[in-house]
Amino acid sequence: MLVQDHVAAAGGAADVLGETLSAGELTRTPSLFGPSLCSPVTITNHSSATTDFGPAEWKLQEPNGIVETFAITGTLQSGQIAPGGTANGMVCFADTGQSGSFVLLWQPLLRADRGVWLLRL
Repeated sequence: MLVQDHVAAAGGAADVLGETLSAGELTRTPSLFGPSLCSPVTITNHSSATTDFGPAEWKLQEPNGIVETFAITGTLQSGQIAPGGTANGMVCFADTGQSGSFVLLWQPLLRADRGVWLLRL
C-alpha cells in the first residue's frame, strides 16, 4: 500500500482527487475471449472540471501477486465526465482460475493517488 491509496471494501466508495469511485464484488463471467473476472464500477465527478475516464485506468492484482490490465470484454467505455456527472460499467480481466484475495486498483496515468478495493473470490 502507498500513502496515496484510498482503500475500500467491495461495494465501498473511495474519494480520490474530486472523484468518488465504487467497485463491487468480482464475478466469473464467460465471454467470447475466454473466462473473465468482472467488477461493476461507478465514477462520479465532484470537481469543477471535466475529467477523463476509461477501462485502462483499472488493474487487478491476483492472489499470486500478478497485476492484470483490463480485458476488452468489459462494458466501461472511455470518455469524459462533466462536473456532477457519473459513468458506470463493468471492468473485466482474464480469469486465470485463482481464488482468494484480489486487489482492484484504479489509477489514471500520471497521478500518484489510487483507489484500492480489497476483494475475495
